[in-house]
Amino acid sequence: MGSEYTKRKHGIGVTSSSLSRVVGMVLAQKNGVPLYTVYDDEYLAQQSFTGVPGYGNLPSEKEIAMRQDDWRSGFGLHVYDSSDTKRYFASYNMDLRFKGMGILGGVATAVTFPTTDAPAIVDAGMELWDDVNTLTNWTKDEGTVTRDSNFKHEGNYSADLQDVGSNTEIHQDLATTQIQGRKFTFTCWVRSKNINDAFIRINDGVGTTDSSYHSGNETWEQLIVTRTFAQNASRLRLICHCDANNQENYFDEVAITRPSLGNPAVFAEFNNKLYMGMGKLLTKLNSAGNEFEGVYEFDADITDLAAFTDDKLYIALGTSTPYWEMTTGEALTENTLTVKQFDKFVVVHAAAPVMWGKDSTNTIRSTINPANGGTQWSAVTTVGSSAYAINSLVSDGASLFMIKGDRPFYLDSDGAVQVLTNRTRPIASSTGGTNSFFWDDALYMPFGTASLLENSEDGDLEWIDPALFSTNLGDFDGKIQAIAGDEQWLFAVVDNSSKIEVLAGRRETISGLTSWVWHPLTELTLAGCQAAFVSSIYQKRLWLASTSSGDSLYYIPLYANYGDVTNDINRSFQTNGYFITPRLHANFKGDVKAFTKITVELGHAYDADIYFECWHRRQGASTWVDAGDLKGSATDRRATLYFSNVSAEWIQLKFVGKTDDTTKTPILMDYDVRGILYPPQRNMIYCEVKIAEGQALGDGVLSKVDKDMITALDDARAATWPVLIKDIDGSSKYVKFLPINGQPRWYVFKDEKGRAIERRYKLLMQEVTLA
Repeated sequence: MGSEYTKRKHGIGVTSSSLSRVVGMVLAQKNGVPLYTVYDDEYLAQQSFTGVPGYGNLPSEKEIAMRQDDWRSGFGLHVYDSSDTKRYFASYNMDLRFKGMGILGGVATAVTFPTTDAPAIVDAGMELWDDVNTLTNWTKDEGTVTRDSNFKHEGNYSADLQDVGSNTEIHQDLATTQIQGRKFTFTCWVRSKNINDAFIRINDGVGTTDSSYHSGNETWEQLIVTRTFAQNASRLRLICHCDANNQENYFDEVAITRPSLGNPAVFAEFNNKLYMGMGKLLTKLNSAGNEFEGVYEFDADITDLAAFTDDKLYIALGTSTPYWEMTTGEALTENTLTVKQFDKFVVVHAAAPVMWGKDSTNTIRSTINPANGGTQWSAVTTVGSSAYAINSLVSDGASLFMIKGDRPFYLDSDGAVQVLTNRTRPIASSTGGTNSFFWDDALYMPFGTASLLENSEDGDLEWIDPALFSTNLGDFDGKIQAIAGDEQWLFAVVDNSSKIEVLAGRRETISGLTSWVWHPLTELTLAGCQAAFVSSIYQKRLWLASTSSGDSLYYIPLYANYGDVTNDINRSFQTNGYFITPRLHANFKGDVKAFTKITVELGHAYDADIYFECWHRRQGASTWVDAGDLKGSATDRRATLYFSNVSAEWIQLKFVGKTDDTTKTPILMDYDVRGILYPPQRNMIYCEVKIAEGQALGDGVLSKVDKDMITALDDARAATWPVLIKDIDGSSKYVKFLPINGQPRWYVFKDEKGRAIERRYKLLMQEVTLA
């Protein structure tokens, strides 16, 4: 048996798998010194490069560069991917759609709604009198009026209208702000002895509406009258009246109200004007582009608006109320066709233009002339079962699509209902398909809690939900509430609890690869989005209508020309916004780097108030650290910041854009982060052992040729798991035996007659940590 390792006798020991023990070995010497060396291995192999040099040629242990100068591939990349270099993680109120440029996003601006405040009544309680027969703020038209303190509903007095021999009236004219086409309700407490004597009325200068008579039971009754004012109304007059019945009638506690406004829900362009339905009120954008004015208040909520080829706007009021039509002069007419109750309209431009309407949960009808006195609507076409409603009627111009809560349908060339796809059935809901939209010859359909299905012009179906494009971004995985589009971009509005996120998407070809991309543009505090609409009336804008009547109506200006966006005539930038990079790791994800500095190039003219803040977050940290402001100077548009003791496997950056002028935005053209790689150190052991007859061991005893040494070395060379050795200090280490390039594994050192050949083995071993 060969010599088992002991520190006193041997230089090193090597475990033999076949002998099941540590075999001791003698180190060769040179000039009396053992040939044993430990050194650090290079982390990366030395390489030669050809072609154009770049940042990838930097020696990583001396310097690494992590940079981006284009973000057109969209958001959602959590960890940097060298095969997808033009993506970022997240963006809030910033716009990264344009090559070589990160800028602030468009600002959302609220517009004014029609007022819901009623005009003020002066002396609604009949308390102010010039004398016993003359009210200070009410005008007597005829008859006799007397101040009365015996019969009053509130306060100290009432107005006693005495109809001795003639009718008696008092009136008050109120302010005429926003009265045309609006609805008002006038109430008054009245006490009368006779039936068919006392009543109230409201007059708009065009006509009058009367309440019912008091019941004549000598008790106080509140009389109520409501009138929708004419579109050419000239006044708002409240009238208390009694007929000539020779009786006294007491009037007190007068009030006037307007109905509350519902949510903005539908938009339509008609006669070069932008109309909007909000609740029962039809409105239009004023000439200044900052207010929607009331046009006419209907008796039911407006559910849809559609302009037809007869130069009329058709106003759907639900399946229980006849629809109306409006001319270019805003003359309104209620429809009297046999079938006249619809909640959705859409125009299909077939051989002859056809209006289609939804008249129940799952039925539609059509007509070539929807006008009052026009062509009767067709018999019903049933679309699927009534289990799910038709939530959208849309057309690409020539075809009709009916998007129900469970799946989309279409009409084929024979007018038969066909299923477009069943892929949406697993995520069916009562709101599925709501606000479906045609854009760029494709149909986009929101379904489920976050899904968006694209049906291309070629009939291909693809899920393009923003949530599918992102990792660990809960702000963007909400329901797609509304969709709209301009000539370049599709806009999707995503629910984010008490906020909405507005994203722009389309297919981009980058480096020869075409794929869908999404870019977040604007975050807005809003209960939800009822509707989105793009219109160029007054100015090209994306309109956003809330699901709550307590929210404002907003618009985001859209670029008139996408060629020079920072100087576009419609530009209106946020004053604050930010985007977040992926986690940057320089393709060494598991190794520590020292991140030393960042340099950026800025594309805007120097202004101390227009700049980017730079924040960073590293592996293991939950909070952002302010690295400083990136401003540059008037003569140098590059700016550099140095990090302090930022050592981790990755770093993530947040760039916060700042401006004090909404017509100017900071422009980030690129960023360049530098660092130094600190990989784990690999210890390499080089030594030579001799195997010879008569060699002296550490205790002075001469050895014989030990073939077990050769066996142990051969076992180590063939091992598939690190081998346990004893090093020169007698310490246990696990190593991998490596070949030495260009060097023999062993060689003959001495061959003397009568003695066994003395061999020298060259051993190169890499230390391996196993615990």
